[in-house]
Amino acid sequence: MARALLWAPEPSQGLHITKIYENIMALHPYFAALQDQKKWRSNVRHRLCNGNYFHKGGQRQWWKFNPAVLPLAMAGDFTLRSANAAVKQAPMPPALSP
Repeated sequence: MARALLWAPEPSQGLHITKIYENIMALHPYFAALQDQKKWRSNVRHRLCNGNYFHKGGQRQWWKFNPAVLPLAMAGDFTLRSANAAVKQAPMPPALSP
């Protein structure tokens, strides 16, 4: 999914969920050949929602990298451990500060 988002014209802007599916199928033709598309697409949505790597942008179904994690993704580090550490070290946005 991270690689699919990196295919965006501007990775920091994110992609609509359908474009993420298209990029995954382009990167991994196995998924395009499957008869049951629902299962793997459901897994993609689940993975996008859980963890610190991604978050929804301003529009519904529009996904992008967590800003603290984007440099890791650009460097090719897709591990959740690195993402969690980067998010933990990142300063909180002013609106969320106590």
